[in-house]
Amino acid sequence: MTNKKSLNDAIRAKYMTLVSDFLTAQGEEVLVTGSNEVALPCVDNEGNDAFIVLTFKVPTGSRDGE
Repeated sequence: MTNKKSLNDAIRAKYMTLVSDFLTAQGEEVLVTGSNEVALPCVDNEGNDAFIVLTFKVPTGSRDGE
């Protein structure tokens, strides 16, 4: 039997890959910066370098917040 952490890690990895593949296909550079995080380098309207950071998390606990 697989433990809950392994199952959550697999879900997170699946969606990180799906989103990263989509953004790459759109011409974006996608950098993996952590086990649950990707960053997209970008430039603002004034030419300043910046990053958009996307974090993938599978929350634990009940869905209703209790």
